Amino acid sequence: MVSFVINTYELLAKHPELQHRKLTLPQQAQAMADSGSISALLGTAIVMPIAFGAVQYQKRLNGEVVNDSFPGIELPPATVVSFERAKRIISTEIAGRDGEVNEFTGFSSWKINIRGVLVNEENPNEIPEQGIRDLRDLFDVAVALPMLCDMCEWLGIYEVVIDSFTFHDVEASVAQPFSMTLRSDYPFEFKIKKGL
Repeated sequence: MVSFVINTYELLAKHPELQHRKLTLPQQAQAMADSGSISALLGTAIVMPIAFGAVQYQKRLNGEVVNDSFPGIELPPATVVSFERAKRIISTEIAGRDGEVNEFTGFSSWKINIRGVLVNEENPNEIPEQGIRDLRDLFDVAVALPMLCDMCEWLGIYEVVIDSFTFHDVEASVAQPFSMTLRSDYPFEFKIKKGL
């Protein structure tokens, strides 16, 4: 079985435009990534770890603009992710002609679905409260986030926005399943001309 273990800092080195993000990973997870021996709690190899980089941004709080930041997070081992994208096509029916005239107008954003399970690694018999709080903070970020994993690099996805987030209910378990839906985000650049 072939596994592709990613070192997130190597990925950042390939994309210097994200260096200012200062991705923050737990020291233990980084040591595992450096050694190339990342594994889940059951010992299965982690093929593609997923992380979100740090950002600084402004938000409105009680009518005032305040500075806020998010330190970055690496999602739990064995989190799975799927990617989907569609073409934007306008189909027009023409009388007397079979089929439609199809006009290609571009691509939609990538739709990304992430599913995982939080576990309290320090005490597996307790609910992972800190992990739940960390994911809540991730969802509360009011700007696009850098998403770092091999598949994102291969597909040209560098920043995403989170559409929705779900904590699923599980009976008689301290593990906390979660899922989220995201979409790729592309920055816009405006050029202001003087003298207009």
